[in-house]
Amino acid sequence: MALSKHEKKVSTYYDKNTGKFLWFGENKNTQNIHQALWAEGINTVEEAVNYANQLIVDEIKKIESNALQLLDLGCGVGSTLLYIAQQLRDDDSITGITISEKQAQIGNQNIERLGASKRCKIVKGSFQNLSFLGQNIDLAYAIEAFVHSPDASVFLQQISSKLTIGGQLILIDDFLAEGVSPEHPTVKDFCDGWVLGSLLAIDQVEKMSKKEGIHLVKKIDLTDYLDKRRPRDTFIRILTKTLGPLMEKSHYLHSLKGGDARQECIRTGLAKYQFLVFEKR
Repeated sequence: MALSKHEKKVSTYYDKNTGKFLWFGENKNTQNIHQALWAEGINTVEEAVNYANQLIVDEIKKIESNALQLLDLGCGVGSTLLYIAQQLRDDDSITGITISEKQAQIGNQNIERLGASKRCKIVKGSFQNLSFLGQNIDLAYAIEAFVHSPDASVFLQQISSKLTIGGQLILIDDFLAEGVSPEHPTVKDFCDGWVLGSLLAIDQVEKMSKKEGIHLVKKIDLTDYLDKRRPRDTFIRILTKTLGPLMEKSHYLHSLKGGDARQECIRTGLAKYQFLVFEKR
């Protein structure tokens, strides 16, 4: 299945920017490129960037079945996948999906380097078409990847088609606050800079998911755990205002402009960072 125009843009976005995301990320040792979360009891950057990963591990450990089949949707270079794999049983396995050729290459190198290839793998593909997956999935998760979907309803339909009855989907991502228009200028800058196709309100996602037989069973607002006043964010805001249209001349600078808009969405309450658990019935 050929990639859509939007998916090609997402692929290019990560192929061009992943190296810089890893280099300038909050913790190079973990190779996480998602948000650090400073919850109560979190004292180090490494703990903060792994907080979302641990939330997923906690849900996985509640599943009593053996030989779990797990799916990482939008897995990046495999940092979450490998973090989770270290805490699972030997007969559990995880498949990661990324739309980026560069991410898949780096991720599989990381898996080989850590000797985890027997139960971990990363494939290049789109989570809008999971026909290549033959097994039933016990739990799927997506950290800051759902928003890249060109069509959220297709994403949810594809996941539901692969989940076992009682299986779970976990989304950790940005969602519009209730009543916020997707046409708000700051929201549009966020979506443009980060190539987002499905920045939606939770009630919209919940309605779509119910049609596919997956129901929201848990919701935790993680927004207060984000560091909203990092020095780097102040620098990027100044850079964006100073360079203006020149921010469009580079894939990375354009992503920084989107990141500045995202921070503004979070600061002003236009968007919330949420942990959602859905269950197939």
